[in-house]
Amino acid sequence: MGGDVAHTGITTEPGPTLGKLVWQYPVGWPWKAAAHIDDDRVYLTTPALNTAVLCLDRRTGREIWAAENPLFGFNRQARASSTPVDLGDGELQGQRA
Repeated sequence: MGGDVAHTGITTEPGPTLGKLVWQYPVGWPWKAAAHIDDDRVYLTTPALNTAVLCLDRRTGREIWAAENPLFGFNRQARASSTPVDLGDGELQGQRA
């Protein structure tokens, strides 16, 4: 996620040479965390101010559900900035660090 040992987000390593873009889900803000993939679902903690967690279809990128953060409002930090963790019981956890 950080790219190099200094966590600058930049790497000098070459990227993939094969493959094609299947789908994308832009939010207009820089992403702060990696996606969590579980079977056919992709879970994201979004950097947008009013949505904390998204669940997307892994094959199509279609939004299955979104959970808004109840703390959204003036001068609040409603976004989640950690990679979600699947606890295996149907619960996802993330944190703002």
